Amino acid sequence: MPFFLTEEERRELREVARLFFIGGHPESDPEIKHFWFKWRVYFEVFSICVDSRYGNILHLPYSCGVMEQPHRELQILQYLQSLYREYLNEETKKIQSKIKRR
Repeated sequence: MPFFLTEEERRELREVARLFFIGGHPESDPEIKHFWFKWRVYFEVFSICVDSRYGNILHLPYSCGVMEQPHRELQILQYLQSLYREYLNEETKKIQSKIKRR
């Protein structure tokens, strides 16, 4: 039986990602501190496995084939990847709007 992220888990990950991707410290934010302790290991693995420029997964977390990776871990990494790409898209739009104003 596959594991799926619940809406609550997605919300928790999104809250932590909102601060983590801008370089903030989720541990110091009292509202999301407890989420950070729950999800921190996934953000650390994500930081190691994904390139910062495009959000591509460069390395799998476990030293086995993609079909042998734990499904839940891959699902969490893919969700973090989608959140990171949303962040990159928003930042790109901000930069483009600043350039157009000049």
